[in-house]
Amino acid sequence: MAGICTFGFFKFQEMNHPYLGINPQKLTTIVTDKELANHRSELERMYGFQGKDLSEKDMSKVSLEVISNIAFDNAIKWPKEDNLPKGFDPSSYISKGKDPGLNLSKIHHMGITGKGVAVAVIDKL
Repeated sequence: MAGICTFGFFKFQEMNHPYLGINPQKLTTIVTDKELANHRSELERMYGFQGKDLSEKDMSKVSLEVISNIAFDNAIKWPKEDNLPKGFDPSSYISKGKDPGLNLSKIHHMGITGKGVAVAVIDKL
């Protein structure tokens, strides 16, 4: 049964299914913070704009604060740069999202990855 559910989920993603994330067809041509605030269902919050085609939208009225808190990925078709919020560069946000923080990237570049390390937590009530 789990295999069928998993297959169905990936089929939804491949089809750019509107139930996963914010459906661009339900957005007006000029998108605003107020309009995006209305799209707060669990699936809309979880998947945001991932895999969506926003190329025909004008998102220049959306604040950096709002757009940076919406999930997105490399598969999005973004509007032209002049139709994006001023100062918003999707590729820089994707790069920041890949950084695990705590300077771990520097340690990983040195070859220290934690591979082969086992950790156990023993707690006594």
